[in-house]
Amino acid sequence: MTAVMPTIEFVDATRIAHRRYAVFALYGLSAFWGVAQLVFPDHSLLYIASAIAFATSATLWFTIDRRILSKTRLPILQLLFFFTWPVASLIHLLSSRGIRGIGHWLLHAVGLFATMCLTFFPAMFLLYWLGVLEVDGMTEP
Repeated sequence: MTAVMPTIEFVDATRIAHRRYAVFALYGLSAFWGVAQLVFPDHSLLYIASAIAFATSATLWFTIDRRILSKTRLPILQLLFFFTWPVASLIHLLSSRGIRGIGHWLLHAVGLFATMCLTFFPAMFLLYWLGVLEVDGMTEP
């Protein structure tokens, strides 16, 4: 029985690491999205690709988290989570972590928004300083 224990601990450790990588991917996408809104404001393919990437990362997090919690994974749940991940993540966190889930969800919602802002505003100031962005053209008279 002692020979099996390190294997189980290793599997749980790698799953936890993979779940962490999925969260890092969400934050990386959030940082990219902050700059992309400024650099490519009307690029519809980028919006679609980013939405798919956000949903895929969130669904990956959900799938790994359910494996860590040893809960059943129905394929329909993954599909529903993919299409409704902002609300579905709140529901999943509430069901798996109780009232602490709201805190986790709010913390990450604020964190993703702050990451977007922390990349958007410096990029805006840099592009304005380089002369690429004209602030006068953005305001209406």
